[in-house]
Parts: sequence; C-alpha cells; structure tokens
Amino acid sequence: PTCAIFQRHLLKARSAMPRLDPKDFMFSKQKGLTLMKSPGQVNGQQFIIEDLDDCEVVVADHTCQVTVDVCNRSKMFIGPCDGSVFLRDCEDCEFTVACRQFRTRNLVRCKINLYVVTDPIIEMSKDLVFRPFNGAYDGLQAHMRAAGLVDGAGKPQPNKWEN
Repeated sequence: PTCAIFQRHLLKARSAMPRLDPKDFMFSKQKGLTLMKSPGQVNGQQFIIEDLDDCEVVVADHTCQVTVDVCNRSKMFIGPCDGSVFLRDCEDCEFTVACRQFRTRNLVRCKINLYVVTDPIIEMSKDLVFRPFNGAYDGLQAHMRAAGLVDGAGKPQPNKWEN
C-alpha cells in the first residue's frame, strides 16, 4: 500500500508541473534578427542555437547545456552554463561564454570571450581569437552561482582560459 500511495502522489506532482515546450529553448533558422532570452526564461534548461545568419543572440539566464551549430556572422552572449557549451560549424562569429566545459569543432574566424572552469577542447578550428570573459547583465552573479561557477560568497572558480 505504501508504494501505491507514493505513486499516486508522484503522478499528482507530475501533473501539477508545467509542460515545457522545446521550442521555447531554441533559436533556429533565423536571419538578421536580435534574439533574446531574459533572466528566468531558460532557468537551467538546455538551449539550442542553430542555423543563424547575421543575428545577435543574448541568453541572459543560466543553462545546463548549450549547443550552437551552423551559425555565420553572428554575435552571441551565452549566460552561465553549469555543463557544456558546444560550438560547431560556425564562421565569422563572436561568442561571449561562461561555462563549466567548453568545446569547439570546425570554427573559422571566430572571436571568443571565455570563462571556463575546465580545460577547453578545441578541435579542427582555425583563425580563432580568445579573450577573457567580458559579459555583464543584472542577475549575472546569481546565475553564475546557480551554474556552480562561483561559490556561495561569489568567489569565481579559476578561469582555465585567461589569455
């Protein structure tokens, strides 16, 4: 009987949870637009950015993972990520990223402003420029804490890409 009671409570709790729409956690197939997620709109979920040309992207919230695929001539700010940020098959872009793990593959002529707490992994990319993270927005410190990139006192973990 205890198991049946637990299952009923679990089903009731799940039905009370709001359903998430995957389309709310992606920017896809856009040209020449400014695309933005404000604090609280992503709230630790995975985020996908794909097939963008000449766009400006701001994800001003914390995430658990971000993938960026096939983007050109775009500028992106990706708020704190407690997992991995993957950048793949992008050209002539600028990225500002704070994350636990950073990976690239097939980037060409990109600028990356980076804060990462593990050693970055750079594969088959060329003409990259790395600079220290330079991002700011209201709530960034709280999101850095939520992503585990700073401790409870706000002290950041060492940046593995300082130069």
